[in-house]
Amino acid sequence: MLNGTVVAKPHIITIKNQKTMKRIYPVIAFLFISYFSFAQYENFDLSKYKLPEIKRHQLDFNFRYNSGNYNYDYDETPDHSYFDLDNNLRLDYSYDRNTPRVQSNGWGSFSTTTNLDREKYEDKEKVKDDYSNFRIDAGFQKRIYTNNDDRWFLLWSPNLNVSNSLNRDQDYLDYNYNLIEKYKSRYLTFQPGLSVGGGFGRIEQTSDARRAIYIVEDLYKKDKLNRLPDEDELIVIANKVAELRNQRFFDARLRHIYEMESLDSLLNTMNLVSDNDMGYSTSLNDMWSYGHESRYSGTRIQAEVGGRLDYRFVKEKTETDDYDHSTITIEDDNIDYNENFNFSLALDSYKPIGLKWQRYFFVHLYANKYFNDTNVNEWAVDFKIISGSISYGYDWFFNTRTYASFGVKGHYSRYDYDEEETNHYDSNSFNPSVSGSLNYYFSPRLKASLRVHSDYTWNQNESSSYNKVFRFISSASLNYAIF
Repeated sequence: MLNGTVVAKPHIITIKNQKTMKRIYPVIAFLFISYFSFAQYENFDLSKYKLPEIKRHQLDFNFRYNSGNYNYDYDETPDHSYFDLDNNLRLDYSYDRNTPRVQSNGWGSFSTTTNLDREKYEDKEKVKDDYSNFRIDAGFQKRIYTNNDDRWFLLWSPNLNVSNSLNRDQDYLDYNYNLIEKYKSRYLTFQPGLSVGGGFGRIEQTSDARRAIYIVEDLYKKDKLNRLPDEDELIVIANKVAELRNQRFFDARLRHIYEMESLDSLLNTMNLVSDNDMGYSTSLNDMWSYGHESRYSGTRIQAEVGGRLDYRFVKEKTETDDYDHSTITIEDDNIDYNENFNFSLALDSYKPIGLKWQRYFFVHLYANKYFNDTNVNEWAVDFKIISGSISYGYDWFFNTRTYASFGVKGHYSRYDYDEEETNHYDSNSFNPSVSGSLNYYFSPRLKASLRVHSDYTWNQNESSSYNKVFRFISSASLNYAIF
């Protein structure tokens, strides 16, 4: 009995261990397969992804309204009040095109601004200023690659700026209202420009490939896929993501429905989906709604030469009522003509580091020569500006909701006047800076941001009242996208 009992106990324990191990083996196998499956994507090189042929049109509308009313009561001086009104309306249009041989983008904007300033003393107007402006900015940049190997390219970029402003000022120059000055001016500015150049290398947008990985990884984790797609299949999904992201819909609701239906159809056609239940739908919707990452890959060296003409038509009129009630009127009409020639050399580089990190490195050099019309403005002189900057930093994409950025930058500039006068001095400035940001999406439309920035500025200028400035700036913001 004793021996039998002693022998039987280990036998029972062994059977239990075998049953337990049979349950654990599938779990270990699943974890093993999942780890190495996701490790496959962890080693996925985003730089291999090439954006398909796309065209994108976008129109944005912006409106800003600011107003202020201030009242001051004094014992010994007249009561004082201010009223300010500032309105701005802006329409922005952008166009992007990507093919194996062409990278191009265009932009255009129309904006109007109205400012009203009123100042009163004892209910009597002392200052009455009205300002209105409209502005048109348009430009286009096109890179044409000589072959399909992403190497050498030619570049051309025309641009045009037109603005018209009207300013009316009426000032009572003392408390007794004995002197009134009325000033009216109209400025019409016309600035056409053109630059041409070329370079070596190409920068590709890889955000769509990263979003495709987010989608399939999340679905696989939730056991909604039969298998993980291989790299070729992943590229097919990424190209579909790029196609959907660059289609325009006026109705955001209809657009989202179309995007979900298109993604679902593709995944089913590829025989990847195992379960089209609610969990599948919510996962697909969540990964599509978030993950708005700006991911790039590649290195590009680019040189440009260009010029810009600056025509300014000015009409001014000043009326002054003096103490003896006489009126002095001064009118001035002129055309101001200036020229600007420039040269730039730029190195831009983005390096994906796995799926969660991105390194960037920029080197930009500029040389500008300005020829000013001294026949109109006697203080105008010709001058040169030489400047350069170096930037280096990292972007961290923790998940679809959270990303951060950290970088350092150094900037140098020199102003060199052809003729040094009282109002013009040669100068040098150097500005190193450090900045960082942390961003989190509470919803696809609501984003919280925390930013810090610190810089040091050194100036060498005989007319400057300071030579060194240190700044530290921090800010927190909430941004909600209405459309």
